[in-house]
Amino acid sequence: MVDAAIMRRKSQMFLTNISPVYDTHDEVIRKKLKRGKFPPTKTGIIKMISLSLQIGSIAGWAVLDKNCDNLGISYSNLGSTCMGFAIQLLLFLWFSFGKTVKDPGFWINLDIAVNMVISLVTILTSIISIKICKVTDVQHLTAALSTAGACVSVCGCAALFLMYRFIEEPDPEQAAPKSIRPDPRKSLFA
Repeated sequence: MVDAAIMRRKSQMFLTNISPVYDTHDEVIRKKLKRGKFPPTKTGIIKMISLSLQIGSIAGWAVLDKNCDNLGISYSNLGSTCMGFAIQLLLFLWFSFGKTVKDPGFWINLDIAVNMVISLVTILTSIISIKICKVTDVQHLTAALSTAGACVSVCGCAALFLMYRFIEEPDPEQAAPKSIRPDPRKSLFA
């Protein structure tokens, strides 16, 4: 029994010498997705900017944009912006509270897919709303904010993908061993 354990250990050491094991993408990203670690990242900041632009568009629509000739387009723009804001806020909070640490690949792929589709629909409805609604420039502000929020959300999807796929290389200064100087007080013959 002991011999079998020693052989397993030797074979494992042989395999790790031939092909060393590195952290997978999921193991690397888990450090960035722990509770409270996501908002200060570049991806978290981009998502917060997108959320603020989208809430500005929703607030502007509630105050200014009720005089559009085609209400179907106006409401579809509002609906896609609200849906994008709600889903992005929910996923942002989910990432911020560290609930995605167990299976980060699934949550990152879900975030990218859902936000990308909703952002593209929002951009499309915003552009159509700008073209069809013949109203004042102030009322075009909501569609412009909606378009900007969706574009920043697409950038957030790209940043999240890069954060998941990019493995940072260790700093060469930290990787180099410190030179150990011998103590000059000790005798060579001691």
